[in-house]
Amino acid sequence: MKVDISRINTRWIEGDTQPEAPAAKETQQEKLARHRKARFEQSDQAWEYVQANEGRYAKHRAEVLAKRKPSEQVYPFTDTDEALLE
Repeated sequence: MKVDISRINTRWIEGDTQPEAPAAKETQQEKLARHRKARFEQSDQAWEYVQANEGRYAKHRAEVLAKRKPSEQVYPFTDTDEALLE
């Protein structure tokens, strides 16, 4: 006896929705544009973070330079460091 199993898993269940159509694939140009935009946003956020913490960085640099032994002293890296040493 042969049993037709082709329709066993294809029954419609009440309340079940139609399967969604697969999303259209993103083109290479769209993908690159999306990545570029994300990198710019990340870069802007990182720069804002650095600017917001500049005072903390300067304080830390001053502490590190103050803890150095005289033999480890080097010329200041920036004008800010030079001002901190004075």
